[in-house]
Amino acid sequence: YLGALSLTYGEFTLNGEYTKLNREKQMAGSFKMKNTMIQSSVKWTHGDHSVALTWANRKNEEAAKATGTAANNGKYNQIAAGYMYNLNKYVQLRGVYAHYTTKTESTTTTTTDGLPFKNTADIFSVGTLVTF
Repeated sequence: YLGALSLTYGEFTLNGEYTKLNREKQMAGSFKMKNTMIQSSVKWTHGDHSVALTWANRKNEEAAKATGTAANNGKYNQIAAGYMYNLNKYVQLRGVYAHYTTKTESTTTTTTDGLPFKNTADIFSVGTLVTF
């Protein structure tokens, strides 16, 4: 499944997407996997200035393989905010802050305290986009 929606009202744009994927392999080393992804964003544009906020979430569920390999489940989140300024029609300045969280569970691999792996990261970037 894949569904997307984009709405614009005045200076605001709202986007959203939902994806659901089921995969199954029917042979030696077979597996079943489900992936669910949700993404959304809101953007405000006024003249040469734009501000955007985004949120994305992905969830993976993998059933244990026939070979005895463990099940593996992962959850991924991203929240980001950005500012864009158009110098002219070819050059845009950008600044973005993003926060990522990854959580992975496995029936055989855990941390020393028996809990799932969880990693977070904060990223700030500044750059220029040049188009032709």
